[in-house]
Amino acid sequence: MLTAAAIVALDIIEENPELVQSLQNNCRLMHEKLLNVTHLRIGGDDVSPVKHLYLSDPCEIRELATKKLEEITDCAMQNGVALVVARYLEEQEAYLPPPSIRLTVNVLMNEEDIIKVVNVLNKACEDVL
Repeated sequence: MLTAAAIVALDIIEENPELVQSLQNNCRLMHEKLLNVTHLRIGGDDVSPVKHLYLSDPCEIRELATKKLEEITDCAMQNGVALVVARYLEEQEAYLPPPSIRLTVNVLMNEEDIIKVVNVLNKACEDVL
């Protein structure tokens, strides 16, 4: 099933190569805008469609940091932006990354969408932190 989906996705990209460039442009714009979100820092590459946002002032207690990030994502959801806190198999990870909000960028987003995400995130951070 996954193989079939991957083949279809590759066919779509092959038929519409401009989608890759458009996605990369959206990723770069989102990355640039997320650099200005207060109380959070961005990790990862600017062309990656998956962005991880970490607390600028990390908490020593993992559960407390996760709770703060969950409150931010809940606040964002109430304002029309769906975000998730990244989850890991904590007992099984060789290197457990710090808690983060995972945000994905897609090709259908436009600049207005990206600005909305950043504005909602900023407000959520101000309200929660």
